[in-house]
Amino acid sequence: MLPFEIKKGANNLPVDVTPFSDTVYHLLLTPSTNKVVTVPAGARVALINYDANTWVRINAVAVVPVSDVVDGMGSDLNPSAKYLDGVTTINFISPSPAKISIAWFK
Repeated sequence: MLPFEIKKGANNLPVDVTPFSDTVYHLLLTPSTNKVVTVPAGARVALINYDANTWVRINAVAVVPVSDVVDGMGSDLNPSAKYLDGVTTINFISPSPAKISIAWFK
């Protein structure tokens, strides 16, 4: 697994690009079925891409909302880049078939 690095451009400021990963997972979601992924050992960052709206929750079952959730226990819609401090599992659910890729970095 490669480290996640933000490179600097010619002006010595961070550039708005991310590196390729050598550790990528592909997921195929069945509609309305929670899928659990265990975070690989040593992973500190996940870059996630989707082809359909997908709800995500860490360390607990993800759900597609059908009512208001105001207690902090809701799922996140289509998160992209996340640090993984304290995260052991990532849960995914979509109301429709979905394809997901996760690029992992240490």
